[in-house]
Amino acid sequence: MKALGAFIDYAQKHPGVVFMRKDEIARFALEDAGTIRERA
Repeated sequence: MKALGAFIDYAQKHPGVVFMRKDEIARFALEDAGTIRERA
């Protein structure tokens, strides 16, 4: 847990790095026309 906390602290100091919940990731992917989708 200590290493994970250190990584998150490190990553958040870089511009453009975001941490999203899985529902936010799904919404982002669905709204992005460039997201690769499986063909039915």
